[in-house]
This record gives sequence, C-alpha cells and structure tokens, in this order.
Amino acid sequence: GDAGMGKSRLLAECMAGVAGPKLQASARPGDSAAPYSGLARLLRPLLAGGGLPLSLAAQNALVRLDAAGSDWASAEPGALPAGSMQAAVSELLGSAGVRAVALDDLHFADAATLELVSGLVAQESPCRWLFAQRAAELAPAALALRHALTELQRLAVVALTPLDGDDVVVLVDALALPGLDSRVLAPLLLQHSGGNPLFMLETLKQGLQDGSLARGTLPRPGSVGALIEQRLQRLSEPALTLARVAAIAGVDFSIELAEAAIGQSAVQLASAWRELQDAQVLRDEALAHDLVADATLRGVPPVVARRVHAQCAAWLAQRGGEPARVAVHWAEGGQHQAAAEAFEQAAKRARAAARQAEEADLYALAAHAYAQAGQPAARFEALASRVSALTGAQADDAALAEARALPDAAGTDLQRVRALRVLADLQGQRGPFEAAIDTGLMGIALARTAGAQEELVRLICVTAGNQIKIGRTDEAYGLMLPLRDWVDREAGDELRQLWYGYWAAVLGHMGRLREGVANYDVSIACAKRLGLLPNLSMALLNQSVVLRTMGALRRAWEGSQAGLALLPADTDSAEHRLTRLMHARNEAEIGHLGPAQAELDQLLPHFEAMGAPFWVHAVRATQARLWQHLGQHARALQALQIDAAGVPAWMQAGQLWMRLEIEQWLGLPLAPQPAQQALALLDGDAHRRTANAVRGLRFAPSDAVLLQADALAARARQLELFGALAALHMHRARAALALQQHDQAAAAATELVGLLRAGYVPDFCYTPEAWWVASQALGAAGDATAAQAALAAGRHWVQGVALPSVPAPFIDSFLHRNPVNRELLTAAAQ
Repeated sequence: GDAGMGKSRLLAECMAGVAGPKLQASARPGDSAAPYSGLARLLRPLLAGGGLPLSLAAQNALVRLDAAGSDWASAEPGALPAGSMQAAVSELLGSAGVRAVALDDLHFADAATLELVSGLVAQESPCRWLFAQRAAELAPAALALRHALTELQRLAVVALTPLDGDDVVVLVDALALPGLDSRVLAPLLLQHSGGNPLFMLETLKQGLQDGSLARGTLPRPGSVGALIEQRLQRLSEPALTLARVAAIAGVDFSIELAEAAIGQSAVQLASAWRELQDAQVLRDEALAHDLVADATLRGVPPVVARRVHAQCAAWLAQRGGEPARVAVHWAEGGQHQAAAEAFEQAAKRARAAARQAEEADLYALAAHAYAQAGQPAARFEALASRVSALTGAQADDAALAEARALPDAAGTDLQRVRALRVLADLQGQRGPFEAAIDTGLMGIALARTAGAQEELVRLICVTAGNQIKIGRTDEAYGLMLPLRDWVDREAGDELRQLWYGYWAAVLGHMGRLREGVANYDVSIACAKRLGLLPNLSMALLNQSVVLRTMGALRRAWEGSQAGLALLPADTDSAEHRLTRLMHARNEAEIGHLGPAQAELDQLLPHFEAMGAPFWVHAVRATQARLWQHLGQHARALQALQIDAAGVPAWMQAGQLWMRLEIEQWLGLPLAPQPAQQALALLDGDAHRRTANAVRGLRFAPSDAVLLQADALAARARQLELFGALAALHMHRARAALALQQHDQAAAAATELVGLLRAGYVPDFCYTPEAWWVASQALGAAGDATAAQAALAAGRHWVQGVALPSVPAPFIDSFLHRNPVNRELLTAAAQ
C-alpha cells in the first residue's frame, strides 16, 4: 500500500498474532545494488544465534551472507551450485521451525533476495509469508515476485487506501488524547493530510507540541517534511548530531559506526540515543521512516555530509562492508577513485553470484566514478567489463550499441584490441556471424601488431567459435593450431580453460569427435580448479553438443543437465537461456517431451526480443520436431514458417528436411526439389556433408539408398558420426526390406540395434522408428526373438519413457496420429 505507515503497522499486527518462531525485517535504501543484502538482514537472528543442525551444503551456502558471521569450518570458497542458497535457506527456516516471515518495504529490496523468496514461497511448507510495499515504487524484481505469486494463486493482496472521514474519527478516538473532539477535528485533518496516516500522526504530534490543537486549529507548514523539520529543531545538539549521522549512514548505521563518526563512546551517546527514541525519530538502529531521514539530511551542510560519508565508507571498508554500499558512501564523500574500486569489487561479487545484470550496472557506476576521478584507462576497462556482462545478461540491441561504441572509446591499441574482442563476442551471440568474424579478424591483426598475446588467444578463440557455426571449420583450425604449444607452455588455467574449450569445438566440427570430448575434459578440469561455475557450465554444455553430434544422446543429456544445474535457477540471463535451450533439445530427443515443450515455449519470446535469428530458428526447429513427434503436424508446419535468411546453410537445409519429413508422415506426395536443394546447400561443407547426405536417404529410391550406403558408412565411421551411422543402417534396412533382400536388411538391422544398445541414437530420426524398422527387418529374416526384443524396446520408449511426460491434451495424437507409434504399438499388441 501507499498509505504511509499503514502497511508496516498492518504487517506488525499480523505478525503479532503468529504463535511460534518468526522473522521480520525491512528492505532498506541501497539494498538493490547488493545481491542478497535483504536476505542477510532477514536471517540475521537465526544465523547470529547459531546452534541449529544444518547440513554441510547449507552451511557452505549461508556463510556467504554478510549476516552470517559464523565460524563454520566447513565453508568452501568458490561459487555455489544452482539452487544451493534457496535450499540452504529452506533448511534453515525448517530447522528453526519458523512459522511466519515478514518482509517490509519490498520497493527497496534487491533482486536476488526477491527471486530466492519467490522460490521459497512456491514450496509447500508450514511457513507463511507476508510482504509490504509501496505499490507506486516497485522495482522490476518486486513486480516479478508479485506476478509469480499471483500465477501460483499463493498471494492475497491487501491494498491500503487513504483513510476516509469515518476512519479518521476512529483513528483520533483510538489515540485517546484529552481535549480532542474527533468529530470536529476529523474533517480538518482529512483535508490537511489527504487521508495519509503518517501525515496525520505527524500533524497531531506537531499540534500537541505547539498548542494549536488545543486552540482547535492545525499546524500550517506546507508539507509533512516541514512538520518533521520543526520537530527536529527541538532536539538537543547531541541528539541532532546523532540523527544526522544515522541519516547519512542509512542502512549501514549502527552504534559502533556512530562512535567512530562522532568520536564518542556508546555510553556518551546514550542520552542522545534515548532522546531520539523518545521523540520517535530513531527506532532500534534506524530512523523511524524515510521522511524523517529526508528532513534530517536537508539540515546537513553538503561539506559536512561529504565528510561523514567518507568516514562511513572508511569504517565500513575496514570491516568488510557490502562493497556496493561502501562505494556509494565513497562517491557521496567525493572520493571517486575509492568509489570506483569499490563498485568494481561489488561487480565481481555479483558475477560470482551469477547476477550478470547487476554486474553490468555496477561496472557502469565504476566507469562513471573513474571518469570523475580522471582515470580514462580504468574507465575504459570498466566499460569493457560492463559490455562483457551485458553479453551474458541480455545481448540485446542496447548492449550491441554499447559494444559498437567501445572501440571509439579506446585510447590505446591494447584497449582497441579488447574492445574488438568484446564486440566480436557479443556479435557471435546474436549473429550474423560473418560480421562477428570480420570484427574478430580486425582484432587479431591489431593484437599481433601490439604484441598482446593473451588478447590474441582470446580473440582467436572467439573468432574460431564463430567460424565453425557457419562451416568455416578449416579456417578455425588454421587460426587455433599455431597457439597450442604456447598455451600448453605459458598459459594459466583461465586462458587454458578458454582455449581448450574452443579447440575441442573445432575438433568436433572437423569430425574428430572423441578428441573433442577429451579436450573438453581439459577445459572442464581447468574450470573446476578455478572455481568458475559459469565457465564450467558452458564447457559441459558445449561438450554435450559434441556428444550429441556423435549420436551419444544419453551422455549429451547428462552433460547438459549437469551444466544447467551449475547455474542459479533464479537467474534469467542470455547465457542461462542458451544453456536451457541446449538442454531442452536433448530432453526432446531422449523422450522427455513435456518438459522440453514447456521450456521451449518459455524461451522463444526471449530470443525473439533479443533479435537473434540464429537462436530463434534453433528454438522453432526444435519445436517443429517436437510437435511432429506429438502427432501435431499442423503445429509442426506452422513452427517452420520462419524466414531462413541470416542463418547458416546447415540450418536452412534442416528446415527443408523437416518439412519433407512431416509431409511424409502425413502421406503427402513429395516434390523432389526440396531434397535436391537441401543436399546442394551443404555441398561445400566437408564436415556436415556426410550427415546431410544420410538424412536425404529417407527420400531416395531404395536401390539408390543401397548404392550409396557403403561409401557413406565408411565416411561416417571416419568422422565418428555414430548417430548418422545408425540412421544410415535404418534407411538401409528399410530399403533392403522394400527390395525383398531380407539378409541384407537383417544385417543392417543388427548393426543398428548394436548402436542403439551402445547408447547411440539415429541422427534426425524418431528413436522408436529405428526400433520398429529393425523389428520388421529381423522378423522378415526369420529372427523372431531379435525382432520381438526390438519391438519391445520401441514400445518401452513410447509407453515407458515418453508417454508419462506427454501433456494431457496431446496424449491421443501422440499415440494415434504419430504413424510410427500407431504402427509399432499395434504390432506389439498383436
């Protein structure tokens, strides 16, 4: 609500009726820049008390909070696995038996706290949650919490409206002040305050003090701020000095800080402290409300405020205070160099918490402070770090505009190299990839001239990564290979982790898939040693892509699941969305159709808003394949209604093949032109040509399939494309069966079953189709036992693996309009 103190009073009354342990805290100005600051304040009573039986994982998470102050020896350095903090807080609340939690002033709260709270509230538990906020001042994170709880139907909203005339009568009567006639006073008070309870109470306090109420009139200052200023003027000088320190220190105010700033002991400050509490200016260790703070600050000369802010910053910095708030105090104190360094420290902490949006904002503040401090080189580095954070956080048009401006802001060749690398990285997230490659090659040439070896390695990695996306794999290999000896000899773990990750990707695209998997293991080991969970997550995800290319879908799914688990579940960065997309693709292929569909539906609007055609196309193509398997062919064709301009040729070919496959499942006549066009698109891509040719066998005449099979099989083995090899055996078995060549069909089916049993899934094929074709071929050759085993495996995939996750509206179409499922289950039933 917006009615002044009304929301806090209502919250307090609700909590007063709760039996059992409870927690209550308020967010404070300055919290928004410091992840988990609100959470730390809320949990402080539990963490300070200690003695609760907590798991090792919970201790390791909770010790990261400023509020913890614990001596848990079990805490380990490094970033936390996904969901660890939420799980730890849930365990802590459960261990303490907390029955209710209240968080006031949500409009000040930090996003990390609100996102974590959103997850806790969604859980089933005996704990009840109460929130209070000023509705007109909500930040995006607070709005997101409100919307999430509304969707879960877990939120009862109480909107506090201004008091009306009858309410004012009740309020005045409840105060039981002698000599006040509520019926006479209420209309005047309502007109004076607009129905705001806080303004009414402040007016009444002032009227009692100056005697105007006894005369039947109200104080006439122009605003409640003036009312409060008049009350402050009646304070003693020591009390006013203490109030001013409290207002300047803000959320960081404490008796210890007051001792340092004023130069007096706590005992010497006791009288002033009591005076402020009696005057309702101070409540515990904070000013009573924001209006008191504002009025107090207006009475502090700027030169004095700057000095006290600097004192607060120095005192807090010596005691490990929250860097974001320390930075604000340094900035308000005119110490811009110190402010910039503190903002950078805060940005690094946000990065460790995987809060890249906050990281980017903090680097912007650091850059501004460096500019004020007259440090152009440091300002540039902060701006470059901001763009890198934006690449992971959102990678939208605004981020691209900042990245494009960065080279012009560079003052040296080395800075320009850094700027070009950051720009190439962001362009590589969005596409078109040719532009990213051109930027990268410019940076490489400049890095070589400037002798910037480490930036050269980073630029070559980024550029090679963009080259392989569009089939220029040989160029990528030629760029990276000369660096291998230097990286092994000179590079530290951070650079080795980066280089080996990209080197593995290049090897994978060259058909050296097992080498690619092994080199990702080197990158993964470096990331683990460094404790860099985002880097470790991305290495696992990229390794899963190579495993997927190899056809090892189950291993790919395990890798993408492990990579996704390392990222905080409550974040929504561009990097996190890419991770979710890669895992959703694997989920769809191994039969987790419902979860994959839900994830893709959530991701598509984000990639569309990001303006990244490559990733939009990837989502839509995966959706089309998923709809096809669910028997929703019209929806599948609709998902393919996308412009292929601006995406690589292999994606364009995939779109053509997908349309043909859906039409074939529908029994429609197939025109030869799309298949010819799809084959021609990858004629010049030596590393994707084999898998593309195998995909085309589905639409080739049976005799043509058998003529091409041996040569394609040899090439697939050479390139370690075991998924493509499995698909080839399926097409070969079907073709031989159509030509009544039963022995050849059975031989191909046996090879196919061997690959399936080894964990390889046929490329661009519906897995039950492979089992169904194998069963038919083996049965026609007289091997009834093997045929039944293949049929049983296919039925298990449909009914035991996929069906439990199929959304209810699509169960019928999955079983009866998917022709493979229909025929396979009919045969199994017989």
